[in-house]
Amino acid sequence: MPEHLRALVVILVFASVVFALGRRPACDFSVAPQDFTRRRNLWIAVTVIAFVSHNYWLFAGFTGLVLLMAGRKEANVVALFVWLLFAVPAFFKEVPGFGVINYLMTMEYIRLLTISLLVPAYIGLRRQARVERSGWLPTDYLLLVYMLIQLTLRLNVDTATNTARYAVYALLDVGLPYYVASRSLRELSQFRDVAMSFVVAAMVLALIGIFESVKWWLLYSSLERALDAKWGYSNYLGRTAILRAQASTGQPIVFGYVMVVALALYAYLRCCVKSRALWWLGFALLGGGLLASYSRGPWVGAAVALVVFRLAGPNAVGGLFKAALVVGAICALVLVSPMGDTVIDLLPFIGTVDKNNVDYRQELLTTGVRLILQEPWFGVTGFMNQLVDNELVIGGMVDLVNTFLAIGLAYGVIALACFVGVFAVTARSAYNAMRRLPNPQDEVRMLGCGILACFAGIGVTIFTTSSITVIPVIYWIMAGVGAGYVAMLRRQAASRTADRQGLAAASARSRRFVPRAGARVS
Repeated sequence: MPEHLRALVVILVFASVVFALGRRPACDFSVAPQDFTRRRNLWIAVTVIAFVSHNYWLFAGFTGLVLLMAGRKEANVVALFVWLLFAVPAFFKEVPGFGVINYLMTMEYIRLLTISLLVPAYIGLRRQARVERSGWLPTDYLLLVYMLIQLTLRLNVDTATNTARYAVYALLDVGLPYYVASRSLRELSQFRDVAMSFVVAAMVLALIGIFESVKWWLLYSSLERALDAKWGYSNYLGRTAILRAQASTGQPIVFGYVMVVALALYAYLRCCVKSRALWWLGFALLGGGLLASYSRGPWVGAAVALVVFRLAGPNAVGGLFKAALVVGAICALVLVSPMGDTVIDLLPFIGTVDKNNVDYRQELLTTGVRLILQEPWFGVTGFMNQLVDNELVIGGMVDLVNTFLAIGLAYGVIALACFVGVFAVTARSAYNAMRRLPNPQDEVRMLGCGILACFAGIGVTIFTTSSITVIPVIYWIMAGVGAGYVAMLRRQAASRTADRQGLAAASARSRRFVPRAGARVS
């Protein structure tokens, strides 16, 4: 049996285990049972199509048709999108062109999901926006300026055809995920559905990743050849004698990044899962996946995310102390285990394994900031050549393992400020609105804590890596979720204010018609 078909059997077994164990806690309060069944079947169908089609365009055609049909029945398209996001790696091929146009665009799995699910949702949301006459959000302007700066600078150095192509990519990869998430999520139940869907998908990924690390077998590595597609990821990467898990994400640090976001959302979902034992089992699974990535950046990102979750919630000091006790106990168990010495060597700042990577990042940051300060506004001219001249080459290439630095070098501090501003403005607005909630223990506040934790974990992690494979689509989806959360809180606040004003007016009217003591009533 070919390797990719043997891998398919293993993947389906692990996915079935997660879906079976996760069904009850997921359907307690978060996902409707019929939605869970349909999404599970879709995940299996997309995976099977990818592994048995043996042709990328057959896979894209059948998958697109299945997704279009499923999208019509889906009440929460963002939840379905994140559920299926990790089902298949982001393989791509160029759509053939005609005449002088060599190819129309690059079609990859994530764009296939966007076109099939988010474009129809966007059309419906635009109709709804015209009816409601809803305006722009503050973060919409920041995102628009960020995209326009990128395209304008590209037009200066690239052809009009390729710039138009990248404009389409910007809409599909950035604009649509953000817009659909920020406008379609309006009720708490919808946010809860998205959070649980992402966590379930990440748990499947985590179990696959743990298996990969233990068995030294990347289950998706043979699929690229079977589909005759392009990617350039899914290479075997070890650290000491351990294989670093990737699953369908293509890179260990991306795999760890997914676990960071899932852990932050899962912390919020603690209030939505009845069984404490099942919740801890899920936490252990996601933690095991994070460990299997053997990536320092996500490890630090997860720690920061969980700290932010506790600090943003009620009883911050007590909650943080309890969390520290739990984390300390887990760390103690790991350190006294046979893996203790290995884990210590892998820890950031004190470990000795691959220390050259840490040194490279520090030198890259120092040099990059110096170059940005020389040409701050709209990118550094020829920055790649200047980095080569400064001997910042690792593995035969300049690896911009810092998303913020890469944006600043390529597009300047204005674009970087807009990029950071999307998340900073959303985080500040969410936090201010959370503090005004009448009940600090309310699930709505816990959701806000989870979103802030996601932003913190994402920020720390992308500070240590470039935006590759699924990294950008996740942070743009989460930016949209955050913007939608702020909009929901503002609607709720306006509703409470209207209710108070209505009660005050009714009370005033009732007092107006109450006769004074001793007055004669005819």
